[in-house]
Amino acid sequence: KKWRKVSLIFTRLLSVVRWNLLLMGFCASFGDIAFYSCLDLLNSKLDSVVAVFSIFILMLVNVAVFFIMVKTLQIALNYKLFNQAQAQIKDYESFEFLHADFKKNSFLQAGYMFFYLTRYSIFNIIIGAVYKAPIVQCTLMILLTVLMIIYLATQRPLQKTFDLVFLFICEVIILVVYICVLIFSILDACELESVDTRLRLQSVIITCNIIFGFFALASFLIQSILGLIRCYKVIKGYKEKGVNSLVDILIIIIVGEAPDVETETVEETDHDNSRSLRNE
Repeated sequence: KKWRKVSLIFTRLLSVVRWNLLLMGFCASFGDIAFYSCLDLLNSKLDSVVAVFSIFILMLVNVAVFFIMVKTLQIALNYKLFNQAQAQIKDYESFEFLHADFKKNSFLQAGYMFFYLTRYSIFNIIIGAVYKAPIVQCTLMILLTVLMIIYLATQRPLQKTFDLVFLFICEVIILVVYICVLIFSILDACELESVDTRLRLQSVIITCNIIFGFFALASFLIQSILGLIRCYKVIKGYKEKGVNSLVDILIIIIVGEAPDVETETVEETDHDNSRSLRNE
């Protein structure tokens, strides 16, 4: 009976995590894929088997990227389904990473992952394609960051306020760094020394990096503490309802249904009684 309960937990976890872990790792590589794809297309010469094979692999990876982008857009367009019966979103159960933590009251809110991945890809394409024009590069990066800040402030797509505030502050810090880099680029283009200005800009960038690292660490610690508190409250709540087994609590949380312990006990008792009658 215990092994059956454990099997329920692992079956449910595997069904949900199977694709979500792969999606998480793949989406984290979107920027690298966009950057190296841009460099490869701009600089490659199809004069060898290795170059042709490289382009072929590049096309396959970008087909996968296109599939994920279409899936995120499809989720955003079907945002109304998530406010209806649970049975209607089974097709997206394996893609929870793309929609689980975001609000779905409108297309703009449900499409956060689509907008984020698009921005992430364009950002790295700018780095790979416009590296010879740093002023244009920095200007485009600032524009993308400002658009993202406006989007976060007006739509508030994340369900957790803490995550939204953390992301908003990170975007503001990144914007300050980009503005400093833009000023550096303008000084270089105008061939101006401006030692004092450069030193101040360096100090601002270093300070931003320190604040970003400290804030990320503080966010991780706070999230961990809040997670432990939530787990304690959930376990305490189920124990007050009479569910004392930690395995049973995990089944209720993960599988979504209470373990049928009483039924199993009755079946086992009936089976024992019938066996004893046959022996008599």
